[in-house]
Amino acid sequence: MAEIHKGHHTSTLELGEIAKKIKPNKLVLSHILFWGSTPDEIYKEISSVYDGEVIVAEDLMVIN
Repeated sequence: MAEIHKGHHTSTLELGEIAKKIKPNKLVLSHILFWGSTPDEIYKEISSVYDGEVIVAEDLMVIN
């Protein structure tokens, strides 16, 4: 099952590289497969590549 998800989902480092190229005002993460990682670890992995604002969304979160 993990291999199927890996083949159809973007990794944190890939996402950081994509965000680095397109430079969004905010990078909001949802529909996250944590695979044993914490939200903080996900944030740190993306931030190691991308220096913009990163938000790990939570249920019912409102983002302005």
